[in-house]
Amino acid sequence: MTKFAYLIVLLIALTACGGSSSDDFKDVTESEVDFSFINSTDLMMDFHIRRDDLFDDDDENKLFRSSYNVADNIPTASVSTTYDYEYKNINNAIHIGAIDSNSLHYNAKSKTTLSAGKKYWGVIWKDYNELQFDTFRQKRKEQANVYNVRIFSNVNAHVYTNGTNNIATTLEKGKVSDFMQINQCANSLIVDDTEIDLCSVNEGYSYLVVYNNHGETIITRE
Repeated sequence: MTKFAYLIVLLIALTACGGSSSDDFKDVTESEVDFSFINSTDLMMDFHIRRDDLFDDDDENKLFRSSYNVADNIPTASVSTTYDYEYKNINNAIHIGAIDSNSLHYNAKSKTTLSAGKKYWGVIWKDYNELQFDTFRQKRKEQANVYNVRIFSNVNAHVYTNGTNNIATTLEKGKVSDFMQINQCANSLIVDDTEIDLCSVNEGYSYLVVYNNHGETIITRE
C-alpha cells in the first residue's frame, strides 16, 4: 500500500468515528522532543531529520538535503548539543540519519516514531565497515553512591561488573542494554577485555556508554 492510499484509509477511518467539531482534532497540535546525537565512527558527521511524508513515497531519499541538517561537523567519538525537534502530532514519524561531513557520501539512516515530550539518542556507528544508525529513548535511573550504566555496543560482547568473573550481561550489537549498577569508578566495568573507566564522571547519576571495539568509548550522561 502506498503512503497516499494509506492516508485515504486513515481519513475514512477517522470520518467513520463521527463528529466534526474542533474537539475531534485536538491532537493535531505541535509537540516537541529532544535529540542528542552520538558519533561513534572515525568520520566527522552531519545529522539530519525529515518528517515522514504520507504523500511522498520517495521522501527518505531526500533526507540528506541541506535543509534537513540539524547538527553538523560532529567530530568522531563526540556527542552533540541537544536539538529540539518540533512537529505536529499527526506527523510523528520521521526519517533520521547521518552523513559524513567532508565527502557527503558515507551515510546511514532509519525511520522512527516519536513520543511527545521524550528525549532520544541518535547514534551513528560502524558494523565493521558498514555504517549503521539507531535511535532510542534516553532513560534515567539515578541512585546515590553508584553509577547506573546502559551500554550500546558495535559488537556482541560479554560484560563483567564489580570485580566478579561472572558474566553480568551479554551485549547484542546495535542494541542498548538494561541498566547495570556499578559500585566503583575503576576496575568495575569490563566489556570483553576492555576496562571502562568511569572515574571521569560523577557517581549518583545514570550514563550511556557507547562501546566501540576499534575506537574510543564514549560515556555520556542520560
